[in-house]
Amino acid sequence: MGYDSVGRITSFDVAGNISNTAGFGYDANGNRSSSTRVVNGLSTSRSDTVGANNNRLTGFSQTTGGATTSVVYGYNANGDLTAMACAATATTPRVG
Repeated sequence: MGYDSVGRITSFDVAGNISNTAGFGYDANGNRSSSTRVVNGLSTSRSDTVGANNNRLTGFSQTTGGATTSVVYGYNANGDLTAMACAATATTPRVG
């Protein structure tokens, strides 16, 4: 396992198996901003986007095997998650 100077995990592998690894990047505020995972040779990379004023996750873009998926989250004035849009589908979260 790898860690940065403030103790955040930056990489790991599964029992020394080079074909099962992960790496993580962080923004200046300490939010995870990117990740890359390789499982049995299949690579997945993800970029997270956070709000400039609140450090809240506003969406991400993920690529696996050449296919990219983007997700966007919406919040109300209280900071509650109220919407999620993925490609052509939109979802309202259920509470309870």
